[in-house]
Amino acid sequence: MAIKKSAILFIVIAIFLVVIFFLSIGEKNIDIGYINEGIIQIQGFYVETKSTEMNTFAKGTIFVKEVDGVVKHVQIVSLIEVDSNDWGGVAFYIPRNWHVSKVTSSYPKTQDKSSIRKNVATWTTGDSDKEWRGWVEVGRNRDYRSTGGGTGIVVICLDLDENVNEPIDTFNFCVEVGSEQKDETKVLGTDHITFKIPCQ
Repeated sequence: MAIKKSAILFIVIAIFLVVIFFLSIGEKNIDIGYINEGIIQIQGFYVETKSTEMNTFAKGTIFVKEVDGVVKHVQIVSLIEVDSNDWGGVAFYIPRNWHVSKVTSSYPKTQDKSSIRKNVATWTTGDSDKEWRGWVEVGRNRDYRSTGGGTGIVVICLDLDENVNEPIDTFNFCVEVGSEQKDETKVLGTDHITFKIPCQ
């Protein structure tokens, strides 16, 4: 009888220790240290087509990240909606000394994966003196025909060029939306926002 009691007591203690162990792991998972690791600036943005009757907008957040005290990565996360009649879509302009390392998109949600890839384009200029190194276009048709519009999430990852040796003081950013035809002139990016994010 004493053996059974000690065996039951041993099992109860073992179960208690296992429960404590898993609870302690759960507590560590709640307080994980790598959330926003290295993030030094978070900047929200919103731009819409105010100057036309289109209903196109981009709303998102920019995360500026440093590694070993040096700003090296930027991530742009944006919800976009493109009007069904808008062939201009949304364009995100990338400043010089930065390059696009990855783009992930769900725009437009109603179409298949091949259509999603066709609705995103990345451009780079060969002129290093230009303010903008390149740009990422979503839902834009350079034949001036609507892509059908839609909504989606776009994530753009940027890396600082390896040949940049001086610290980056600011990250310049521009987003434009919309399109319009005035007489015979076709206009891309009827509305835009531009601002500088401090990186120090």
